[in-house]
Amino acid sequence: MSAAAPPTIRDLRPGEAPALGRLLVAAYSQLEGFPTPQQQPRYYEMLAGIGSFADKPGARVLVAVSADGQLMGGVVYFGDMAQYGSGGAATAVRNASGIRLLGVDPAFRGSGAGKALTLACIRLAREQGHGQVILHTTQAMQVAWRLYESLGFVRAEDLDFSQQGLSVFGFRLALASAPPALERIDHIHVFVADRAAAQRWYAEVLGLTPAAGQEAAAGGAPVTVGNPSGSVQLALFERPPQACRSVVAFAATGSEFLAWRAHLAASLGRTVDAVDHDDAWSMYFHDPDGNPFEITTYDYDAVRGRL
Repeated sequence: MSAAAPPTIRDLRPGEAPALGRLLVAAYSQLEGFPTPQQQPRYYEMLAGIGSFADKPGARVLVAVSADGQLMGGVVYFGDMAQYGSGGAATAVRNASGIRLLGVDPAFRGSGAGKALTLACIRLAREQGHGQVILHTTQAMQVAWRLYESLGFVRAEDLDFSQQGLSVFGFRLALASAPPALERIDHIHVFVADRAAAQRWYAEVLGLTPAAGQEAAAGGAPVTVGNPSGSVQLALFERPPQACRSVVAFAATGSEFLAWRAHLAASLGRTVDAVDHDDAWSMYFHDPDGNPFEITTYDYDAVRGRL
């Protein structure tokens, strides 16, 4: 059975507002430990009228829609924290975007809709050039709590408040104003059927030869060939022919490598593992088209002590 198609994230359409309101009321009222509509009627009135948030300056109501057009969930994005409307100090925060009222239809829990909606809000915040994203959640919302932490949000106690006796906990995600620096391309992986024959070709045609001690490699290890200055390096792997499988590997200092790890977690929505090569650390990831990339640092000890 093929995997379900990812949800489409788009702005709420006017005719969908009542249905999204009902979805959120149902989702929140089913949370164990969360106030009921009878206990906090005004809060549920706000959920039911979620479409009105689209009229606030800088705010957008986003929805997740399934491949067959079903409404899966929604969220409110605030590009102006003055419109955020929560208790506590959040509305006074500047250079920030806010996320509120994330909810997913119980029938679509586990579909990735909540994550997709949250990532869409983070992208909007980056597009606005904001330095952080603010949100709140409660102990009853453990699924959302874990999602936020997995995306890099951290607790912000200065944003906590109480809503009619209910403890509401603040979170923030710091957004780098620019990606960390890259020094250069370190090397490129090239897959060859016969490594010895390939070494001769690269030496004769391109003038790329192995560095001292790199003339041979055991097992599946590559032989790295390069120019005399070392500014061009190719790692020759003996593998069966593969379609468009070259890996672009960037070099970084130890501190840049750690900064990239945090940046990739926020940008990709997942943690990228640091692979230990005994004398170097590398991270591997792909672009949306499946093109593979690597970031490597040779500041081995500096990174090992901070992972």
